[in-house]
Amino acid sequence: MIDAHLRDWDGRDRSRGARCAWWSAKFGTRRLVDITRIGICHALDDYADDYADGYALRGDGIGKDLKPKVKATGRKRAPASVNRLKASLSAVWQFAIRKGWATSNPVRGDPSGMSGLQRTVSRR
Repeated sequence: MIDAHLRDWDGRDRSRGARCAWWSAKFGTRRLVDITRIGICHALDDYADDYADGYALRGDGIGKDLKPKVKATGRKRAPASVNRLKASLSAVWQFAIRKGWATSNPVRGDPSGMSGLQRTVSRR
C-alpha cells in the first residue's frame, strides 16, 4: 500500500519517502485490518523516543563513502517531527480509502477518540 501511495504521490515533500519507509519497516507485512489506533500510538512513541539514544539527528555533510552523515543533536525529537510522521501515515490511509482498500482511517478516526494520538504528540 505504501509503495502504491508513493508511486501515485506527486507532492513536494522530499522526506515523504523516508517517513513512509519508516512506517513500512514498523508495520512490515501486516494486513490493513491488523493495524490499530493503539498500534499507531505505540509506533509514534517509539519514533519519538527510540532513535540515536532518544535524540534527534541532523545532517552533517557527506562522508568519505559518499553517504550522508548524521549526528545527534542532544535534543529529543520535536513534536512537529512526530506530527509529520503521523500525517504521512494518514495520507497513506486516505490513499487506501480512495482506492477502496480501506473504509476508515485509523490515524484520523472519530474526533472523540483522538485522545490517544493527541496525547502521544502533545505530551512532549
